[in-house]
Amino acid sequence: MRIGWWPSGIAWALDLVVASRERWQEDARQYAARRSAAKRRGQRLPPAGEPNPAWPRYGYGAPVEAAVYAVKHWRRTRARRGLVLPLGDRAVAELDGCLTVFLETDGRLDAEQGLLVTTCADELESRLTYEAIREDGTAYSRNQSLLGIARLIEAAARIR
Repeated sequence: MRIGWWPSGIAWALDLVVASRERWQEDARQYAARRSAAKRRGQRLPPAGEPNPAWPRYGYGAPVEAAVYAVKHWRRTRARRGLVLPLGDRAVAELDGCLTVFLETDGRLDAEQGLLVTTCADELESRLTYEAIREDGTAYSRNQSLLGIARLIEAAARIR
């Protein structure tokens, strides 16, 4: 049994984890400083949509690679279950095209594609209403899943 690679592999993985944790801690420090200043000004609640490092939107270690992996896994899982996207829906079709490009380029999108992902994500988010759950729970669930994938790709695209 050949395990000569193992110690260096462990060292590399440990370095990645340590670097990831340091980036997360720096984000947490910056967030704490911003919130403290805002609280001194009387702003008790953070603005809607402000990222909070306690609930990160992406993995700090390798966010682009993680997003590519997640999209591949999501697509494989849907295919295995026989689930197809309603490509007659403009937002879904455009997002699906961006997902394909995202995978083919290992996580690279140009500015126009990045904007298209954001537009599609905003459209999907606008569909997530209480009424939508009552009308068609399956469509709601699909839109929620697509929105999660779109936001993951957005985060990865900002990092590249």
